[in-house]
Amino acid sequence: MASALPYISAAMSVMQGFQQMQMGKAQKKINAVKALQVKADSEQDELNAELKMGNVLDNVRRTNSTVIANAAAGNIDPNTGSAMVLQNANLAYAQKDLKSLEIMKNRYKSFGEIQYDIMQEEGELMESAGKTAFLSSIGTAASTMYKYGTPSSSGSGSSGSYRSDYGSTDYWKGTPS
Repeated sequence: MASALPYISAAMSVMQGFQQMQMGKAQKKINAVKALQVKADSEQDELNAELKMGNVLDNVRRTNSTVIANAAAGNIDPNTGSAMVLQNANLAYAQKDLKSLEIMKNRYKSFGEIQYDIMQEEGELMESAGKTAFLSSIGTAASTMYKYGTPSSSGSGSSGSYRSDYGSTDYWKGTPS
């Protein structure tokens, strides 16, 4: 049983590395989904900003139509005097609102793109870390096998399939040991 411990340790090391590599791949997929969600949310916010912009323009149209109708009903020229001042004031406030909404829309878009890129890159890093952990576990397994896995010589011959003359040129030339 004691002779099997290095093999078991090496196998466990490789299995743990394999699991970490799989977890890195899974984390990359999770981050890809999160990135798409962030992007979809930012696009939804952009659309909401555009909808609010449409509402502002609709309010301007309705308010100015009311001013014009009231002025016309009172036999006042809607393109002069206080009726015109009211229309211009309404347009000025609407322009401020539209500018603010346009800025917010652009920020939502930029934020979504930045968050998307961050999530994608984070997923790539997780996958890379998993691969690195796997390669490290192979190195640990190899080190364990090198250190503890070679059978020791007992007497004139060696046990198992390990041959001490394997790396010699006599072995490769076919010369018996």
